[in-house]
Amino acid sequence: MQSNHVENSVPQITLDQITNDNLIDYIESQQEKITITGSVTNANNGDIVTLKVGEAVSTGLVTDGRFAIEVTAKDKMDNPAKAPVEKEYQVDTIAPEVKLGLEPIAGDNAISSDERSGNITISGSDAQAGQTVKIMVNSQEKSAVVDSNLKFKLEVPASDLIATDKYVVKASVTGNNNASANTARAYSVDKEVVAQIDIKKVGDFSLNMGEIEPLVRIKGNVEFTDVYAVGLNHKRLLEVKVKFGDKVYKAGFHDKQFFLDIPASELAELTGKDVSLSFSLATGVKGDYHNNIYGLTKKDDGSYATWISYGTRTPAVKTVTFDSPHLERQSDTSYKANYKAEQQVEVSGTVTAAANSSVKVGDTVVVKVGEKSYETKVQAGNTFSTMVDKKALVQTDKVTATLTTKDLAEKEIQVTDVERVVTPSNISSKHVIVQNQPPKEINNDHSTDGYNFPYFIEKVQDDHSQAGWSTAYFVKRLGGFGLSYNVPAGSPQEKPAVIKYYFHGSEQLEFETGGSVPSDALQDTRLKEIFREVYDQYSSYLNVEFVESKVVPVTDRQSLVINFGKMTNGSAAVAMSGGNITWNAANDYKSWGEDYSYYTALHEIGHTLGMPHTDSTTEFGKDYLIEDSSEFSVMSYNRYVNNSLYQKLHSLRMYDLAYLQNRFGVNAKSRAGDDVYTFADFNTYASDGGRYIWDGAGIDTFDASKEQAGVYVNLNPGSWIYVGETKEKNFLIKSVHSSKQDVKIYFGLPDKATVDSNGAVNAPLDISDVEYTKGQAYIGQGTQIENLLGSAHSDTLIGNAADNNIYGGAGDDTLIGGEGEDTFVFNASLNGKADVITDFSAEDKIELSKTIFSSLTSADKVIEHIQYDSSTGKLSYDSDGSGKGNAIHFATLSTSSLFTVESNVFIIA
Repeated sequence: MQSNHVENSVPQITLDQITNDNLIDYIESQQEKITITGSVTNANNGDIVTLKVGEAVSTGLVTDGRFAIEVTAKDKMDNPAKAPVEKEYQVDTIAPEVKLGLEPIAGDNAISSDERSGNITISGSDAQAGQTVKIMVNSQEKSAVVDSNLKFKLEVPASDLIATDKYVVKASVTGNNNASANTARAYSVDKEVVAQIDIKKVGDFSLNMGEIEPLVRIKGNVEFTDVYAVGLNHKRLLEVKVKFGDKVYKAGFHDKQFFLDIPASELAELTGKDVSLSFSLATGVKGDYHNNIYGLTKKDDGSYATWISYGTRTPAVKTVTFDSPHLERQSDTSYKANYKAEQQVEVSGTVTAAANSSVKVGDTVVVKVGEKSYETKVQAGNTFSTMVDKKALVQTDKVTATLTTKDLAEKEIQVTDVERVVTPSNISSKHVIVQNQPPKEINNDHSTDGYNFPYFIEKVQDDHSQAGWSTAYFVKRLGGFGLSYNVPAGSPQEKPAVIKYYFHGSEQLEFETGGSVPSDALQDTRLKEIFREVYDQYSSYLNVEFVESKVVPVTDRQSLVINFGKMTNGSAAVAMSGGNITWNAANDYKSWGEDYSYYTALHEIGHTLGMPHTDSTTEFGKDYLIEDSSEFSVMSYNRYVNNSLYQKLHSLRMYDLAYLQNRFGVNAKSRAGDDVYTFADFNTYASDGGRYIWDGAGIDTFDASKEQAGVYVNLNPGSWIYVGETKEKNFLIKSVHSSKQDVKIYFGLPDKATVDSNGAVNAPLDISDVEYTKGQAYIGQGTQIENLLGSAHSDTLIGNAADNNIYGGAGDDTLIGGEGEDTFVFNASLNGKADVITDFSAEDKIELSKTIFSSLTSADKVIEHIQYDSSTGKLSYDSDGSGKGNAIHFATLSTSSLFTVESNVFIIA
């Protein structure tokens, strides 16, 4: 038996610390098991280590000199555990007192709009000073230390709280023996903090008169197939009548072109109606200027022959071309109205959401205009847009947009924005205009800078200085005259003045008084009817009521007598300013036709109201002879154009109206609605020519928005207004180039052509070459217009003594409000052009479009963003309000050195 020597080394066991700190604390005591570890020397893998903790015995295997044995955290008696290799440790199983509380967030558990920026303090209390409280806000762990007063606080950005999920702040703390406490605090966030909706656009935030009742300009061009296509015969056509169904619009016709300005509301009602046109034709009287229609025939030898037709001819139209999207072509000569109204306005804006907000694409936005609602959705980029009816906007000044969404607490919320749409100020229609008296020193030449009074009023009035008038027999016979029947200048009284007229002999004829009928009594019933109709026409224009008297009027100088007596002077009739009328019974006036009787009645009544002739012997004719025509005044005898047409019209003419309304005021019952006036082409068939603007009452507008050049418009009565920069000397006739026209030019023939006119070779045609002015208008005395729309070009726009709405539009404009309470509107792009306001007063307002002046969210922002230089009068817009950038000059107040930028001066629209 072999004997080996073996050295029996005793294993040595070393225990690690029980837990990390050899202390079983409260937290650790709550665990089911505690692992005890250690090391063994002189032991083999798989050897068994027996561990006794109290009465409990546990075993474990040695692995690479280490062992780990799980034991129960405590025995029944809670006694300290011992082992052969003893390891003492301590046990602390008494739970610590850990308390944690959070105060209401932001003081009231609600984050308001005022608290959305800056920081908010989160505060609370704990049981032990020095402990660190962990606070979870917006998924971020932050910490605060408990102070000696057992309080803690933490400032966090309000934006973090606004972005915190479910709007819940969580806090936790761990005690000295690892005991912990947790708490949470829920709060709310005002809906205006969660999301905002902002209306950025409602059109341009204003509706001017032109948008509320826009005008539609329709241009037309006509080509003919008959004699009107030959040469310049088309110039004989001076009025076109455009028919929409049964509705007829008339306009001046020049060089085969015309235009109509039709209110959009009217055109909308005409949609679907057939559109056709015709022309007003002349009288058919031989020699009438308007009937001189020339024909041209080419002979076999290459020469030409002319002929003339005096009868009326209905033009044969080849093509009509309308320049308008609102008319649909049916054939070469017919159209159908199809008004494509721009009756919708875009309402758009943005939705701004707080961080982590639940606002999303597809959320509902409801736009409300008055009682009408329009639903749309939030689009990509957090925008919204919808179209609303302009008609609805007209009926209210408020637009509301409401967003419906959810906040982070899954609560449904609605946020709203309200914008105002500025409509023309509710101005009074009360007539405040007073009649202007002529200046002491008159300059009637409109082409000069010193112009101050129109020649067609100054020179169309009788100053009784003409030789022979004072000794005329009827002055002595009928007792003289009273100056304009004692009616004060302008007839400014509220009620019309009354002028009575009496047909001589009526008292005896009507009432059969038994007295003898005077030899110069007017007994012609038809002639009396004509006078009555003519007096009614005068009354319709003037603030004078002409009343027929059935008895001999008293000598109150407010009445006149119409006699029928034989005279030897050859006149059809005679009359005197402020006096009587005598119809010449010596003439066979009936053979002249009723047209001449109408003309004579118009003419003689004009004399009684202070109007002289307009021929070369008068003040009018001396300087403005080319307008001495019954085309412009019934006081003319001149026949540069034949009088037959104008006699047939039976109406006063434009210069008659201008003088008469200057002298006797305007009939307040005529044109008493809310009317719109524009620059129109001259229409010789119309009494006012389409150029003389007169109006009795209502809230009226002059609309120059369709013009292709800058305009000068002065709303003061007695103002000559115009398009462009040229100041015409003559109001209606630019020139009469000749009373005859070159036959070759008329027909467009070459210089070498030979033309036979009834044996006269190349003889001129007996027809005047008249050129009318364009872009001219005159606002009559006594006429009050309240609203003014400028063009898209550089304008000068002047208000009157009434309250005015003045819209400059685009362009570099000069705005003058006048004496009323005026509003100057700036809603055009800031393009470096600056309007000039020359008379801004304390009662006036400046309206700025929020679309253009985007930083002006309210009137109180003007102090920050609007700059005024009192030394230059410049008003400028500083978009960022810093004063560092380049402010944009948009207006100049030329006479307002005392002006200050105050919120009550500005309207933000």
